[in-house]
Amino acid sequence: MAKGSHSYTTVGTVEDISDIITNIAPDDTPLLTMFGKGKADNTTVSELNDALPTPQNDPQLEGSDYVPEEVDARSRIDNHTQIFDRVFFITTTQKAVKKYGVKDEVLYQLDKYMKGIAMDLEAVLVTSDSTAQHTASVPGRMGGIPYFNTVNVIDTSTRTPASVFDEEGFNDAIEKAWTAGGNPKIAVMSMSEKRKANNTFGEDSKTSKQRGQKDKKVIGPIDFYESDAGVIKLMPHRMINRAVDPETGKLGTLKTTGRRVEIIDPQYFKPAFLIPFHVEELGKKGKRFEKAISGEVTLRCRSKEAHAAMTGIGTAG
Repeated sequence: MAKGSHSYTTVGTVEDISDIITNIAPDDTPLLTMFGKGKADNTTVSELNDALPTPQNDPQLEGSDYVPEEVDARSRIDNHTQIFDRVFFITTTQKAVKKYGVKDEVLYQLDKYMKGIAMDLEAVLVTSDSTAQHTASVPGRMGGIPYFNTVNVIDTSTRTPASVFDEEGFNDAIEKAWTAGGNPKIAVMSMSEKRKANNTFGEDSKTSKQRGQKDKKVIGPIDFYESDAGVIKLMPHRMINRAVDPETGKLGTLKTTGRRVEIIDPQYFKPAFLIPFHVEELGKKGKRFEKAISGEVTLRCRSKEAHAAMTGIGTAG
């Protein structure tokens, strides 16, 4: 008889196809803070995508019959949930020893690991370009922004000069999204690309420096770019374009080739939690205290066409 203790072996689960679905993040998780938080009802979440008919100028003859056309099928965007956990222990001796600035070592480490798991999710948002469903031998994997942002793409490796992040290519990508009906608001990039924008964008006075009134020392950087399709915020991100160790999953150094700039409209993204992040008290085992922080989440994207990307950026960029 078939077993049904795991979600991937259960028959008859309700498939989650949600129309719409905000936040667990500290300062180092800007996209989580921006996207907010939603809910998932299954390990696979799906969005149905539709488009308006293409505008046409098609005069009709007087007295002619109506000629119906076949409607377009809605497209479906799937993603799968990923289980995140952080588990740590503190020995009874370590808990008992007095320390400067730390009243309770367990609570101190719990706070640190809670921030850590939020950063894990943020890292997946900007680095994961694939998704996988849970099986007996394969852990579920959620796709991040690169997984969805594949429609309005400018591949810099095919341009001249090759693999360079430049203003013309940036505008070409924005135009692609705009032509498809999108209005991207934010460009997420590594500091390398942000510095390139600071140095080379805005020769036609389309850039602006935006800082708080109290900050009067900043002179060079630009924060917003006024494109023909609207104002785009330039957001440097610490985790984007970092190499990922295939065995440990840990982020490494900045890639020298194949970097991306994600030009997105945040309203179309929403992390969806099947199991919210929570603390599990594993209790005292022998001479140590153990705690786990765990949750299961994926990313929803309500439209691929609303965004754009520049890919293939290399050292020269």
